[in-house]
Formats: sequence, structure tokens, C-alpha cells
Amino acid sequence: MPSYLLKRIESLIKYTSDIEIFVAEFCEYSNLYTVQRNRIKELIPEQRFWTINTLSNHTVENSMKVIDIIKSNSIDIVHVDEMIEGFDSFNKVPNELKNALYNNDRTWRVVETCHNIWFDPNTSKQFHPDAYALCTPYHLQNTFKEMPSHKEVFEFPIENNFRSREEQIKSQEILGLDSTKIHIINVGLWTSGKNQGEGIEIARHFQDRNVEFHFVGNQASNFESYWGPLMSNLPPNVHIWGERNDVETFMKASDILMFNSTWECNPLVIREAASLGLKIIARDLPQYVGMFKGLITPLSDEISNNVGLLRKLISSTRDYQILNGMTEEFTEKHYNLYKFLLTQEPIKT
Repeated sequence: MPSYLLKRIESLIKYTSDIEIFVAEFCEYSNLYTVQRNRIKELIPEQRFWTINTLSNHTVENSMKVIDIIKSNSIDIVHVDEMIEGFDSFNKVPNELKNALYNNDRTWRVVETCHNIWFDPNTSKQFHPDAYALCTPYHLQNTFKEMPSHKEVFEFPIENNFRSREEQIKSQEILGLDSTKIHIINVGLWTSGKNQGEGIEIARHFQDRNVEFHFVGNQASNFESYWGPLMSNLPPNVHIWGERNDVETFMKASDILMFNSTWECNPLVIREAASLGLKIIARDLPQYVGMFKGLITPLSDEISNNVGLLRKLISSTRDYQILNGMTEEFTEKHYNLYKFLLTQEPIKT
């Protein structure tokens, strides 16, 4: 979600001139792992960015500041990047705020974007937004199919930003990588769903070759039960980099993205890797509904089979093409949705 929100903000700022953007962070979970948050704060003037709650000071009174912000700044569109009913138990949106935000007499319109595949609106939805800006066609075809609100799909753009061999070598030099070797990158938070353990086991089969594996992503303490044991038995060709603010440099330096995840909605890392022209090996999960056909070599659940697939991918050449202009389309669709909603009466809840 933070990367998707950041892309929306960046693109609206770049390609539109008549939209003012305000950001209200409902809760600051931590001052760690804040790469996207820091970038958003750089883009949004200080007087237009608020942190509503922290984990140590989470109150109804704080939460209701959201309504004060909306009214005092004459906000037209409130875009919520989460299901309002889906916030977890210790970061729950109070009923007072829900009722005020979706009040039938509101002067603003509400847009919601869901960033997961576990939320079931058929059993959990209490408040209906004026529109859903869906991040994947799976939500349109399945999850929110029966919901009454206006629905459109806004896929994170894949661009033709293929890096040249010269750019790749330069990025390798910046990171101190050996340009004579094959470099494989894995990006993501260390969790069982992201499945880095499988990637480490695959890497063991390449220790006698000039293949290096780079794992970029934060190792949050609340998931240490997963990643902790993995750190005690790493092969020498595996390098752990932690969270970085230069992921694009790592992408440009790499030859292949290996994405072992088993639990995803619409992973942006595949789109970012495709934009740069990397070869990609990843599971073709059902919820992708064919979005990445032709872009990925599908992983299986057998390590030996995946090792063979990766060996073939290493020796192959990239053969996919990406069209230009998808960021402009991503921006224009958001812009047009917001303008359209301003002509509509609010949906009644």
C-alpha cells in the first residue's frame, strides 16, 4: 500500500495542476522501515501531512481529527487506502469516525482501495464508499463484484524503462557487486508468505556457479520467528541487505527477480522489475488473473523443479515488451474518477 500510495501522489503531482493533495496517516506504527513514508513526506508540504494516532496514543478524540481536517480544508475527495472495517483490532477505526466519514449529508465523496485478498466485503462491509479504485482486476471480478458502489481498476503502471547493460554495470559498481557474475534479487518483507526460505534453498544449488542472490527487505521483529532461524544457515552466495531506500539501484544491478511469495494481491515488485527489463521467476497465483502472463517464468512447489527453471532462465534472453505511457493513464484514470464523483450525489449507507 505505501508504494501504491506514493506512486499515486507522485503521478498526480507530475501530471496534474489543479489537485491539492493532503495526507492523514491514521496511525504511525513505528519509526522504523519508513522508506515510502519519508518520500511521501518530502512530496507533501508539512502543513498538509498529519499523523492522527500512534500506538501509544490511539484515541477516539485523536481519530475524530480526520473530520476536522476534511472540513477545515474543504476536502472534496477522501481516498481511504484500506477497508474502513479492515483495520486491525489494536488500530481500530472508531464507530464515531466511521459514522461521520460516511454521513449521508457529507459534502465530500469517499473512495476506497483495498490492498489485500483476505477481506470479504460480503460479510464485513458496513459502509459503502462512493467508488472503489481497485488495484487489481481480481477485486473487480471476484471480491467486490456484488458491492453497489462504482468500481474501476487502477493497475500500478508497468513502464518501458529497460536499463541498459551500461546502467546495470554502473549500478553494480555503486553497490560493490562483481559484474562478471549473475545477480538475482528478491525483494520483500521477511515473512512466511513472502517465502524467502525457499529462495535460500534454491540458492544452495548455485554455490558452484557464478550466481549471487541478494535479499532486500526489512526483517521486522514481530516476524523474527520466521526469519531468525534462516539467518543461522545461509549459503555463501546469499547476501542479506535489509530495508533499503535504493531498491531501484539493486533492481538495475540485477539480472533476474526471484519472487517466491505464496500470498499476494497484486505485487508491485513484479511490475517494477518488468519495467526495468529484468527476467522474472515467480508463482503465477490465481488472484493474478493472468496479469503477468508472458512476464514471468512460473515457480512450482518443488525445489528441484524450480532450480531447473532458474537455470534455464539464466541462460535465456528476455523476450517481453512493455508499452509506454501507463503512468499517464494511471494518473488520468484517478483524475477522471475524482472529477466524476464530484458530479454525483453521495451513496447512502
